[in-house]
Amino acid sequence: ENAPLSEILPLQKDSTLASRVLKFIQSMSLEDPLHPVGIIQECLSKCIKKQVDHIGKQILCKLMGEWRLMDELLVLRAIYLLGSGDMLQQFLITIFDKLDKGNSWDDDFELNTLLQESIRYSADKMLLTAPDSLVVSLAKHDTRYDEESAPTSRKGRAQGFGIDALDALNFTYKVSWPLDLIANTEALKKYNKVMGFLLKVKRAKFVLDETRKWMWKMQHGT
Repeated sequence: ENAPLSEILPLQKDSTLASRVLKFIQSMSLEDPLHPVGIIQECLSKCIKKQVDHIGKQILCKLMGEWRLMDELLVLRAIYLLGSGDMLQQFLITIFDKLDKGNSWDDDFELNTLLQESIRYSADKMLLTAPDSLVVSLAKHDTRYDEESAPTSRKGRAQGFGIDALDALNFTYKVSWPLDLIANTEALKKYNKVMGFLLKVKRAKFVLDETRKWMWKMQHGT
């Protein structure tokens, strides 16, 4: 029982972990059951926690450095929180104008062409290393409806004047690996919900501004 560790485990002379395990076993009475769980909790938990902390620091350094997490979050903010000054400005003005005039905007190709043009002429275009990494599409509606509601097509809904027509817009940004493990599909869905609300606020402001212009012209007879 009192034999030194070097005699029992010659190859583990300088091992702190082996010493902890041996001391724990030696401290137990013969009546005590030798449960593996107890050995792990008493002897290995601190070592495991130390390794986890070390690995966590390494991953954090990678995220903040080589993988450029903050830059990617800045792009997400610019897109989904409308944090950019004008990246989507021209795109949204065109969409709002189409809503006011009742013009069709149910063509995904046309929407993405407008989006790419808006990004290309934006002062913040450098935020997107690949402009085509941002794609806009129209959400697909449930086609299971009865004969009475059949005439109400996706195009008809997209052409509506109501502010809820903006709910059909869905923006997809291709997040680079391994950051897509953080900003995954579920996270982008939440971002889209926040963006949907902000687009409605922007739409309301746009309408109010247009109304104010019309009232000013009426008052000044122009």
